[in-house]
Amino acid sequence: MNKKKFLITTIILSVILACGLIYYKSVEKKSMNTNTTSTKFKLSIDKVGFLKKYLTLYSDILDTEYIIIYKDNSKGLIQGPSDWDMRVAMKVNKASIDKWTRGLDKVEDKVIDLNWWNKVPIDNENWKLSSKPEFYKKKGERVYLVVYEQEGIILKMVTTYGDYPKNE
Repeated sequence: MNKKKFLITTIILSVILACGLIYYKSVEKKSMNTNTTSTKFKLSIDKVGFLKKYLTLYSDILDTEYIIIYKDNSKGLIQGPSDWDMRVAMKVNKASIDKWTRGLDKVEDKVIDLNWWNKVPIDNENWKLSSKPEFYKKKGERVYLVVYEQEGIILKMVTTYGDYPKNE
């Protein structure tokens, strides 16, 4: 084999090896992809454990129900930002509610359309809401909180999809 063919073959094999290593490293990490509802878990501790993988928890969670859709785009040769749509109902100690609202702006109720909670698998017997909620939004992001302080219930939506809610 002459020097030119040897050099070309070496370059091609090096590129193939490098691509293989990049691919191996990208699949080496476990994907965060999920489309999960809390009904998948029987115990509250398991629901909270799964939720911790996707959402920062600012206090202990007594109970939770949710839908988590997460598309992990950090793998593969072309990486990019991930996409998610998380709708979470949480029961917390009333004293910890301020930890959840820090850094959020209080907004008028018409800014947040509560229809986005219709798909969250909430058992109405265990999640009765009777007080008037307060509404919060994180400036410049699609992070929404609806707080029922008397009940210690927080509804949270974090999304990168669409224009949730209406009237944003």
